[in-house]
Amino acid sequence: SMTLGAIVYLWLVTTLLGFVAFPLVFTAAGRLRDRGWAISKVIALVLVTYVSWLLSSLKVMPFGPASVGLGAGLVALASAFFAWRNRAELFAFLRGNRRLLFGLEGFFLAAFAVFLLIVALNPDINPDSERFMDYALLNGIDRTDYFPPTDPWLSGRTMNYYYYGYIMMAALHKLAVIPLPLFFNLALALVYALFTLTCFGMGLNLTGRAAYGWLAAFALMFIGNLDGFLQIVRGKFYAFDFFHGARVLVQEAADGKILDYPINEFPFFSLMWGDLHAYVIAYPVNLAILNLILNLSLAAARGARAVFFRAPSLSRA
Repeated sequence: SMTLGAIVYLWLVTTLLGFVAFPLVFTAAGRLRDRGWAISKVIALVLVTYVSWLLSSLKVMPFGPASVGLGAGLVALASAFFAWRNRAELFAFLRGNRRLLFGLEGFFLAAFAVFLLIVALNPDINPDSERFMDYALLNGIDRTDYFPPTDPWLSGRTMNYYYYGYIMMAALHKLAVIPLPLFFNLALALVYALFTLTCFGMGLNLTGRAAYGWLAAFALMFIGNLDGFLQIVRGKFYAFDFFHGARVLVQEAADGKILDYPINEFPFFSLMWGDLHAYVIAYPVNLAILNLILNLSLAAARGARAVFFRAPSLSRA
């Protein structure tokens, strides 16, 4: 079917981006157990998007397949340079860690499949949910030539909302040309798969053990708070209110008047609700940054030396 073809297409493009950027990440993340494999797809997407965004913002080149393709080409060139320079170390790592790398790819594919099934339970993009706004923002950016993007609601104005995450998704859409409504749902599952993979990387790289990768992925992705567990313990299994989990801090006066209404949304809630919000797209980026900060924290040197001079590699630890 067209949907299955689109799923494979998007998975292939994302996986290839990760492969292309890996030698670059490998060089930068010399102290991580996986040498940045778990974050390479996200780093690739951020870098490719940045190039195309910059070209468009400076009015050098309109945002589209050509500028995104140029971004991918520049990342590939930089990566090829470092791959050649560190070829002995890179090939030794790839040979010595085949099981780990295949495991990470398998984990990513499985996560993507699981999240696609969840999204398939609620695929509608309709005005009753905030998805309608997410889709409008993505659609507006997808049609933009030069940034800042035009506002989809107010003609002649620029977008009054943080939008870089949507540019990332639109850039991916320029490489994986799929009808936008279908792409929107696939992108939602993909963002969560990337987030879960970068969580896995964090647990793995902190401890050197895959078991903690599983724990980190489960803890950050699936355990938002204990509200769902408490609902089941209290016998609400058949009247389960998943929305309640994201509104557990509401404070009421004795007469029932709401004093404060904080919203405590967490990754799994946002997935169930089906949001492709800016903060959702930021999940995997934040975890990729945390992995890189961990790499810095393992440095023997301080300051700029920690970035540019590597301690003995921990990749075999």
